[in-house]
Amino acid sequence: MTTIGWELQQAVIAALQGDSEITAIANGIYDFVPETAAMPYVRAAVVSSRPWSAKTFDGREDVVRLDIWSEALSRQTMLTLMDLARVRLTTAPLTVTGATVVLVNFEFGEIIAEPDGEALHGILRFRALTQ
Repeated sequence: MTTIGWELQQAVIAALQGDSEITAIANGIYDFVPETAAMPYVRAAVVSSRPWSAKTFDGREDVVRLDIWSEALSRQTMLTLMDLARVRLTTAPLTVTGATVVLVNFEFGEIIAEPDGEALHGILRFRALTQ
């Protein structure tokens, strides 16, 4: 049995992998990052969900988080990947078995320099509504 959350996560990964501009920059798009992954790369995950229903429909609200990792000297690469991912997820249709994605909203993005100074960590958060 698959779940809506898992289906949504796979749809997000497929949407990102289907964007040639993103795949030209990112070395991989993962739900689980292998130890051998080379930067820059993207990790996509559904991190929380809650009911979003009314009398006329059953739905859910999922928080989707993208973590992008890049070398510390590549802030331009990070900003480019973040912008491409934001545009892709808020405009591309996402196909989820067993549900319809009604809306994907961008909530925030930030870049954090890792303490060792060798990597940048970009975080993007989206809210997806399905019914």
